[in-house]
Amino acid sequence: MTDHEGPWISQDMNAEVSSAFSNDPVMVDSPSNGLYYPSHAYKDLQQNLHSHIIETARNSGLTRHGTPDLPMSGAPHGMSGHDLDTVGRAAARLESMTHPPPTKTLKEQREIELWQNYFNEVAPWLDKFDNQRHFQFSIPVMAKTCPHLRYSALALSARQQERKDPSRPYTESLGLYQEAIQNLVPELETMSTEVIASSVLLCVLEMIIVSPKDWGRHLDGCAILLQAANITGVSGGVNQALFWCFARMDVWGGYLSDNCTKVPLDRWLSSHVPMSTAVNLFKNECKGFDAYANYAVFLSASVVNVINGRGDTVSNPDARAEYVARWKALWDLVEDWYSSRPVEMQPLLSYPASFDDYDFPFPKILYGNPPATNGNQLYHFCAIRLLQEKPKEVVLRSNSHNKKSAKSLIWHARQICGIAASNSHHGAWINGLQPLWVAGKLMSHPSEHRAILNVLARIENESGWATKWRADELKEYWGADA
Repeated sequence: MTDHEGPWISQDMNAEVSSAFSNDPVMVDSPSNGLYYPSHAYKDLQQNLHSHIIETARNSGLTRHGTPDLPMSGAPHGMSGHDLDTVGRAAARLESMTHPPPTKTLKEQREIELWQNYFNEVAPWLDKFDNQRHFQFSIPVMAKTCPHLRYSALALSARQQERKDPSRPYTESLGLYQEAIQNLVPELETMSTEVIASSVLLCVLEMIIVSPKDWGRHLDGCAILLQAANITGVSGGVNQALFWCFARMDVWGGYLSDNCTKVPLDRWLSSHVPMSTAVNLFKNECKGFDAYANYAVFLSASVVNVINGRGDTVSNPDARAEYVARWKALWDLVEDWYSSRPVEMQPLLSYPASFDDYDFPFPKILYGNPPATNGNQLYHFCAIRLLQEKPKEVVLRSNSHNKKSAKSLIWHARQICGIAASNSHHGAWINGLQPLWVAGKLMSHPSEHRAILNVLARIENESGWATKWRADELKEYWGADA
């Protein structure tokens, strides 16, 4: 269907979606503080930044649905007075380091190398669902006149290199991180695009530094700023790119912590937009296949929130009925996403798996762009999670758009694995890590296990993004056959 052919969603589906998601509460729990920084100074700096973000949010009058009121003492939710004392002493400890990070003496050639790495490696991570490539084309230009944005981009680039080559000392990224925060904090109250850009870049950096299971604190601060600045997925330009970069992290933060997304879904597009309106906006007004990939992110967030926020569906009949209605509506939306894909989101080549190919036991599925590669993985992730949490009273029936394979956990899992093994864009790899882990748990043959572990190792070796923790979890789950 072309862009000019009316709605891609039926009126019946519109009514069902509107009814199922008429009241969508979002719960935000306090994150764990179990961080594993290469240096305690990282934790001090991040806590300092988080404290200032909370104060900025309070001064702006921001309140979030589902989030407890900001404490008047200035302590972020979940932080004790002792934690605040720690934050207050952070700067003094950093200044007293035996070997302080050499940020002031960053040599010209080294800065050029870091920017080259940003252009070649880091920006493609962040622009994977943005055909206009704002992180590559716009952010560096803004950084020329904005010190905190310059240091934020350089810190992220340096940390990526340190992760890819563990022999590099972490002090370079630490020093740049410190410089970024020192320049950013005085500007927080402006909530300018540059401030939000630095916050998002530092959030990505923190995702690399800390345990993925402890992403909550880092996502929380960035979510607060985005909402305070009224930045959404339809803000346009750089702001829109910043939102979707954060949104992808928000989905996986919610999934990993069994919580809902930090930014409530009804604020992803504009204030308090109902689900049916959001769906129509994605399908009719957001042009470009990269926007269709963002729609997959939105559906992934919806799946995470509906499953993690369902409440007591065993002893509470009303909660059960609401969950069943939302599950049905989401399943229809997810399947409609797949059947309505624009041609750019469909595979260029697709070959079934060969039964005797133990080196590549999955289907070979090649896509021509990162939005298609990862967008389709997100579809399969949504289908798996919905099937795993399907209410027993729901009966799925095949139709022209919902083939029998769509109801198969194994089919979806093998598609995810095949896509990961057949495509090599680093940004798509990184955002496909959690779907690959979900799919891997459904694989049973040793050849499948080996192939998945090879993909995970390749992702870490080539991109620097940590995957060993997921590989270790899969090996433990598979047992002796791994």
